Amino acid sequence: PDYFNSYNLPETRNDKPAVYCIFKDKNKRIWVGMRGEQSLIQITSDNTYKVVKLPDYKDVNPGAIRSFTPDDDGIWIGFFRDLFLFYDFNTGEFNRHFTESTFFRSVAIDKEGIMYLWKGDNNLNLYNPDLKKSLQQVEFSPQSPVYKLLFDNDGFLWAGINQSGIIRFDTATWKYDVFFLTDRNYNVEDICFGENGDIWLALLGGGVCQFNPETGKKTFYTTAKGLTNNVTYSLLKDKTGHIWVSTNTGISNINPETGIVRNFGINEGLKITE
Repeated sequence: PDYFNSYNLPETRNDKPAVYCIFKDKNKRIWVGMRGEQSLIQITSDNTYKVVKLPDYKDVNPGAIRSFTPDDDGIWIGFFRDLFLFYDFNTGEFNRHFTESTFFRSVAIDKEGIMYLWKGDNNLNLYNPDLKKSLQQVEFSPQSPVYKLLFDNDGFLWAGINQSGIIRFDTATWKYDVFFLTDRNYNVEDICFGENGDIWLALLGGGVCQFNPETGKKTFYTTAKGLTNNVTYSLLKDKTGHIWVSTNTGISNINPETGIVRNFGINEGLKITE
C-alpha cells in the first residue's frame, strides 16, 4: 500500500527542487521552503499548489529558504543568509527584520517571544521582534556553526553543532554544558525530544543517536542496525513515541521500546529518496 501523499512542485530550468523546510498551518495549508527562483510554495487542502511571490530585495542574494518558525499570527521565514522575513497570515504581507545575525538556518523562540539565532562564529544573538532590536550576544565554545536550535520543556536551549556536539544553555544564567556524542566529526542536523529525558539527534553521516544527558547513555542507530542510510537530516516523534528519520535514501522509523527499525522507500510509495 501507499503510505505517503505526493505533491508535484515547480521546477525551474536546470534546477530541480530541493526542499529544506515544511510547515502545516492551522488552516491545513502546507508551506514549502526550497531553493530556486520559486522558493516559497503553498499547498492547499485540495492538494493544489501556488507559488507565493516574495518581495524583490535588491540588496541581498539570500539563497534558499532554510527555516520556518511559526507563531500565532504568521510564519518567520529564514533564508540561508542575510534575509529574515515575517509573513502575516491576516494581511498577506511580508515584513523584513534586520537582526545582527547573518544566517537563519534555525531559529528558536522562548515563552516571552524573544528569538534566538546563530550570529556566526561562536555567538548567539537574542532578538526582540516587537522592538526590532537585538538585545544580547552570547558567546560559546567550541567555535562551530549552529545547525539546530530548540527549547525543551524545562526552558533549556539546545544547539546542534559540528564535531558531533550539542550544547545545553541555561538562558537564565547563560551557563552551558557541551556534550560530544562520538569522536567522529558529524554535524548534528536535528534534535528531537523523546521519552524519559532522552534526546534524539540526527548526525550527518553518523546515523541517529539516542542520548540521555543525565546518565550519559548513548545508543546509535546506523545501517548496521537497519537504518536505511547514515546520512540523516530531520527527526519527528509521532503520537506513539516512534522516531521518524529522513535520510539520503528514504525514511526510517525507529521503535524506541524494541529498537526495531522499519524503512520506507519507493516500494512503500515514496517518489523521492533524499
